[in-house]
Amino acid sequence: MRKTTILNTTEGNTQSVDVQQYLTDHIGDRFSSEEIDAMVRYGTLIGIDPGKALTVEGQVGGEAFIIVAGEAEVAKDGESVATVGAAEIIGEHALITETRRNADVVATEPTSIIAFTSREFGALLAACPNLSSNVQGLAASRED
Repeated sequence: MRKTTILNTTEGNTQSVDVQQYLTDHIGDRFSSEEIDAMVRYGTLIGIDPGKALTVEGQVGGEAFIIVAGEAEVAKDGESVATVGAAEIIGEHALITETRRNADVVATEPTSIIAFTSREFGALLAACPNLSSNVQGLAASRED
């Protein structure tokens, strides 16, 4: 059973969690068990403090993220355009299109994410054809 340590940002300490169970509890209703298995295999669970930027508009993107718990604000040209939360994927557009980030995404509350490098994200999508199809459509919808 794979375990990891994430930052419990509301109390300022760390907590050891079973990643498989944590993802299943928080986003299992939106992803299949095979997709959760692949997320555990390829991603890294991380705790994010409020105010921390996950992506910065205009920068080169090297990671994609799935929000597991919490929320983040999406802003383009300094203007808020959306709020994203559990089970939403961010950062995929820059990886898939090999372009710069097209928005700032900043945590607005204690948030946990599963992070994927470009290589890990590619492996995740290769292992999960349905997820890959959904992500391709998502990236296309986020074209500037």
